[in-house]
Order: sequence, then structure tokens, then C-alpha cells
Amino acid sequence: GEVGGAQVNDAPVPHAAGTYVPPALEAAPTAHAEGQANGAAALAAASRALPSLVWNGAPAKELPDAGGVPGEVSPTSPVRVGREPVPIADSHVRLLRSRTALIPGPPELDEPEAPEGQKLRVFNYVIVFPMPSSTTAEEEESFRKQHCVNGTTHRDLIMLLIEHAGVKERLEAELHICSVNSLRSMRAAAIEMFQSLFESLFASYEDENARKAKIFTFASEDGDELFMCVSPGDVVSEALADIGEYRLQLDQQSLEKLGIRLTGKHVVPAYVKYDRFQKIRGLLRTHERPEAPGQFSVLRKVDRVRLLYDEITDYLNLAGFERLGLVRHSYPVHDTVVIRRLLESWGNWHHVASLSQPIEEVRDYFGEKIAFYFLFIEALGRAELVLLLALAIPAVLAKAVLSGGDFEEVPQVVYSCLLIMWFMFFAKWWRRVQAVYCNRWGMEFINSDEIKEPVNPRFKGKLSPSPLDENKLELQPDKRKRFFGAIVSTVVQGAFMALIVTAVSLNQYYAAVSDARGDTMAFQIAAVMLTVQIKIFDFLWTKVATFLTDLEQRVTLLAYDQSMARKIFLMKFVNTFYSFFYVAFFQKVLDPKSCEQAGGCEALLRNNLFIVYLTYITFGLMDMVTPVATFKVRVWLEAREMRKRGVEPTKLSLLEEQAKMNTYTGDECTNDYLQIALPMYFFVLFSMVSPAFSVGLAAIAVATQLRADAWKLLVAYRRAFPDMSDGIGVWNDVIAFLEFLSIVVNVLLMLTQLDFVKLLTLAPSLQAEARERPVIVKSLSFFVLVSTFMFCRTILNLLVPDEPSRLKLGKARQELQRTRLFEQQTAEDKAQVVLRAIGTDQSCRVAEEARPLLAGDPMFEEPMV
Repeated sequence: GEVGGAQVNDAPVPHAAGTYVPPALEAAPTAHAEGQANGAAALAAASRALPSLVWNGAPAKELPDAGGVPGEVSPTSPVRVGREPVPIADSHVRLLRSRTALIPGPPELDEPEAPEGQKLRVFNYVIVFPMPSSTTAEEEESFRKQHCVNGTTHRDLIMLLIEHAGVKERLEAELHICSVNSLRSMRAAAIEMFQSLFESLFASYEDENARKAKIFTFASEDGDELFMCVSPGDVVSEALADIGEYRLQLDQQSLEKLGIRLTGKHVVPAYVKYDRFQKIRGLLRTHERPEAPGQFSVLRKVDRVRLLYDEITDYLNLAGFERLGLVRHSYPVHDTVVIRRLLESWGNWHHVASLSQPIEEVRDYFGEKIAFYFLFIEALGRAELVLLLALAIPAVLAKAVLSGGDFEEVPQVVYSCLLIMWFMFFAKWWRRVQAVYCNRWGMEFINSDEIKEPVNPRFKGKLSPSPLDENKLELQPDKRKRFFGAIVSTVVQGAFMALIVTAVSLNQYYAAVSDARGDTMAFQIAAVMLTVQIKIFDFLWTKVATFLTDLEQRVTLLAYDQSMARKIFLMKFVNTFYSFFYVAFFQKVLDPKSCEQAGGCEALLRNNLFIVYLTYITFGLMDMVTPVATFKVRVWLEAREMRKRGVEPTKLSLLEEQAKMNTYTGDECTNDYLQIALPMYFFVLFSMVSPAFSVGLAAIAVATQLRADAWKLLVAYRRAFPDMSDGIGVWNDVIAFLEFLSIVVNVLLMLTQLDFVKLLTLAPSLQAEARERPVIVKSLSFFVLVSTFMFCRTILNLLVPDEPSRLKLGKARQELQRTRLFEQQTAEDKAQVVLRAIGTDQSCRVAEEARPLLAGDPMFEEPMV
């Protein structure tokens, strides 16, 4: 039924404001069904943990029990979850609110009213716990064998999860009394710890006249999980922002209050550490609440999520709770109002022909890390359209016009040279765009901010005294193990690359030998084998890379993801491109007859490129289907298990539905970047063989990937944690590597795939030299061309800085704004200064009364020289 609304068990029930009477309690006690009586008993249990709940004006503990007589509830009394009774045990069940029998009345929230016909959902974060009562004997035994080793007890494990020293000391005495001696009791303790953390935290900052923080708990449909939904509210969030020195942006219209006048559309107000003084003076930029149009706040929802996560991890090791299985999931809550708006303007396939996107709204919803990814896709797509229209298509037309003549291949040479310069300019342009948005989004100070980055849940460090406070023990990376991990990682990566090269070489050798024996299907079979090899090596390397990154002991999730991305890309590059390099540069020399079936090695390259682009477009579309299918399968499996127990499943709420969705982790982000980076590598390196075709398919791949990724983030995944980022991270190194590689590969393609002697028609003497000594002439040409392009790249970097001049001016303006703000904030602490300037002899008595400082005066001091 509806929570706090007008419908329960499909029957409309009116209630007065602040009160609610379930239909089971309106009926005569003798007519109560067993499930309704158990629901009343559960209400009594819940009231003891949540005494603020009032039902029809009376405390819930006064409700009748199963027999219609007030009394206490047994710890093992069943409560209805869905339509199946499950036993209640331990104190944790006092937090449980069932879908049908345990229904709270309308909460007293100081929230804006929802528009007519809509429901208001303002929760920011959800933590999902396994129900202690669902713990099995097999789980207990497995947990004990895995974690309770070397004398470590369940109580010790709980204490290690407490980060705050003062809170840990206060809890020591309680844990001596409480019986935390099993996985079940640890799960119950975990629920109590988070509940008490939020209650005490919110009570510390709440104001009666302000928006109240909220905690809402309910059981999963099958009764094996507890959902704790949290919203800190404005007062608590702003207090946390003040304590954490969280940076918020000044409002452009308020700069006049700082004595600063700036006009123009490129003004970016400064980001400053939050202080309540700024809000009182109206100096901060405000954001409209998605759930309440027309109402504004200085904090966005992503800000509240970050601040809440930072505060949770100040006290409790959330990653440790997840690692021990005491917390199953934790995630920000999707906002249906924003989702619908973004689905219409961003994640809609009607916009596939356009690269425009509401990037500011994407940033406000998903955070800067994901926003930079989509910003990069947009920048690359626009640059590809310029390349297609200005270079690729004219090159194809020019080649068609010159076909059959001595200059037939000149358009390809011109295209390759301009392609190299195009990518240099694109890389420079992207770095400038990235710098502008890094400043616009206030990401220049993320390394100095007090807000913590999410911790790597796979990190298993050594419990050692903190370098900042040796009284505190914290998990830290072992220096020796980290050094050992770096060495092992480097060696294994080299060995694995050698294995890939060997396997692909053997594949090509098999094809050549079989073709020489007259096997007409040799190269088709080799192509299938190569595809299978690539998939096998990709799968194996994902497992190996995870193991190697764990050895490196990366503390933060960002560092772990960046290290994984670097390894995955490096191996993907070798695994994917080695066969292309072999066909382009070695097959024509080692086995010149093998390309004849495809019409030459250049034609074979063209065919391979066509297959590759279609594959990437297909996989981009499959990325939409896979997470949705996984989610549907999870829901179906859970429903099937419930039906086996004779329980008919009900419709899931959005809050519970998200727990069944996939998490958008660093691995998914890396795969999305690869879906963009690898096609970019293909057309930058090999599009000379088919310019318009390669660039056109690459542009289609980018456009489809943009809409596919937008749709799946909005619909198929849980809401991603809004990570901060100052750019695309390790993928900037991927672009820089391609800058150098594009020069080398395109020059080699011009020298190996084209008729080099024919290209020298306008230089007869050099042409004759190339006929006599082709290796020497080509080697010298390679050195000259590569050196020329590298020189051009150096000159470009010297003449065009990575930061535009207007950005440097903007930073100077922002520094002035921070200075003026600091002066105003500290003005109350300064003395009251009064200046006088009348300008007459009478008013300036000090000048009239002044006398020379002579020897004998008490203030006179003998000179040193």
C-alpha cells in the first residue's frame, strides 16, 4: 500500500493530519486475521525503538496484541513482509517497516509540498543491510573460517570498523556488555550503529524551524534485506559543508556586494569554502530543487551525497562493512523528476544525430567525473565531423578525380599529413576545453579539499599508527608490499604482451602456410581464430589486472580505477592492434602473396576496419541491453523463489528496485572509455586507406555511444556516486600517446602502402635514387618526416598554452573575489577605523606641535655610525 497516503492493501482509508489507523485496527479485535494481529504486534515492537511514532494520537505500544489485549511483544513474533510471515529477532527488527502490516503514518516533514498528482521523494542515500534473521549456519561457518583467524573475534572485527577514536572509546563499554559473537549479531550491531550514527548526527545540527533530516527504513519484498534511506536536509548538510570546508560557487549577481563589477557572458564566479556568512549575505549561487520547482538551495543533491558520505566515513569504515558482508549495497538515490527530464533532453535516441547535451545538468546529477567523460565524447564527435567534411571527403573526391594518373596517391599523402596535424590541434583544443571546465566546475582544488575520496573496498592494508596521529590505528599500504607489487605488475604485463604477440604471430604463420598449401579458407579461419584469441586474452587479462592492481595496494577508489584503466588499455591496445600492424607493415614483406585474395594488403586493412567499426557500434548498443537484462533476471529469480514459498511478489518501489541494478563502477567507466578510445585510435592510425569510410563510421560510433551511455546511466544502473574529477585522468595520457603514435604510423603507411617511387615524379633525381637504394631513401624520408611533425608539435605547444588567456584572466578575477570575501568575513573582527581629512592648520595640530628629535630627548638614540 501507500506509505502515509490514502491507500493500504488496495482499500482507501482516510486519516487526519499526523495520524493514521490501519484497517486492521479499525475492525473488531475478534475479526482480526492472524497476519493483521502479527502486524499490530510488530507495531508495538517498532514503537519501542521509535517512540516518536504516534498512531491515532496514542503511542503505538498501547495497541492491542494478537489477542486484543495490550501487552509486550515476543522477540520471535512474526511480522508480515509482502504476504509471508517471517520471524522477528533481535533489536534490529524494531527498525523494520513492512509493506503491508507495518505501515508508518505520514511523516512530519518540513518539506515543500509536491506538485499536484506527484509524490515527493527527497532521500539522498540508501544503505542496504542483510537481515540478521536471514543468516544461515553455512554463512556463519564460512565467515568464521575466513575472518575469525589468529585469535580475531567478532567483537574485534566490529571495533576495526569504527574510524572515530572518541566514538570507539565510548562504545568499548557497550560492546563488553553486548553479545557480538556471531555473524548474525554483527549484522544486527551494524544496523544499530548506522541508525544511531544518523540519529545522533542529525540531532546535533537540526533546528526546529529548518528542514528536518529524515531516516526511513523498510524491509525488502522477500524479507532478507533492510533498506535505510537517509536525507540529511539543508541544516545538517550546510553544517557539514562548513566543517568540511566544502567549496561552493559565488553568485555572479552578488559580486556587486563585494565591490566588484564584471560584465560579459564568460564571467565565472569563484568557488569559496562555505561559511554561513555567505548564505546570510546572499553571496552564493542557488540551485532549484528538482522535487520542488520554485524553491532554491545553495547545495545540490550531489553536494549532499558527498558531504553525507564524508561524514559517514569519518566515523565508520563503510568499505569495511561491505567487505565483511555487513552492508550489501550503498548508493545515491535516483531522482525521478531529473531522470524524466534528462531522458527527454539527453538519453533519447531522437537526439542521436546531434552532439548537443545539457552538460551542466549532467554534472549536477552525476558529478564531474562522468560529466567530463561526456564532455570528451562531445568534443571528439564535433572534431570528427570537421575532419570528415573538411579533409576525408575532399581526399576521396580528389583521388577519384586523379585516378589513373601519376598523382593518384597524392591526396592520400596530403590527407595523412593533415590528419596528423588535425589530431595535434584536437589534443591541444581538448586540453584547453578541459582546463576551462575544470575551472568552471571548481575542480582545481580537489586535492586540497577536506572532503575524502571514496575508499577502495578491495584495499587490504596493514593496521599501523597514523602518520598524523600515532594514537590512532588505521589501515595503510605496506611499503615493501607496494614496491613488490609494482615490480610484479611490470614483469607480468611485459610477459603477457609477449604472449599475445606470439599467439597472433602463430596465427598469421598458420594462415600463410595453409594458404601456400592451397587452402582457400585459410585466412577466413585465421580471422575467426584471431577473434577468439582476442576475447580469451581480454577475459584472462581482466582477471590478471585485478590481481596485479590489488598487489599495488591502491588506497582510494580513484587511484585503483586509474591503475586498472591503464593496464586494461595497454593490453587492449596490443591485443587489438598487433594484427593490424602486422598486416600494414610486415605481411607485405614476409608473405606478399597472402594479401592477394583481398586485393592487396591495403584492401585487407580496409576490410578489417569495416568489421572493427561495425563491431564497436554493435557492442555499444549491447551495453544498453546487458545491464537491463541482468536487472530483469535478478528480479525474476527473486520472484520465482518467493512463489516457491507460496508468496505472491508485489511491485517493487524505486528505492528497492535500485538494489537489483548493476553498480556503475570503475570497470564500467573504463569499458565506456575504451568504446570511444579504440575507434579513435583506428581512424587516426589507419584511416589513410579509406578516409571517408573510416572517419564516417567513427563519427557514427561516437554518436551512438553517447546516447547509449546516457540512456543506460539513467535507466539501467544505480545512480553513480558523484565523484569529483579535474578531467579525464589517465585517458589524457592515452591521447598524448596517440599524438606520437599517429606521426610514426601514418608516416610508415605512406612509405609502405603507397608507391613511394611514383610519388617522387616531380623530383627525378630523388626518384632515381629511390629506385636504386629504396631502403636508404625510405629510412631518411621517415626520419625527416617524423622530425618535421615532432617539431611542429613542439612549436604548437610553445605558441598555444593549455590554458586560454581568458581563463588566466578569470583565475585572477576569482582570486580577487576570494580576497574581497575574506575581507568582508573578517571585518567584524577588525577595529572600527575612522578617517578625518579637514585640511586646516587648526585641525592638523600635530604638525604645528612637532619638534626635532635632539640629543637629551628620552626618545633619542645614539647613531651606529
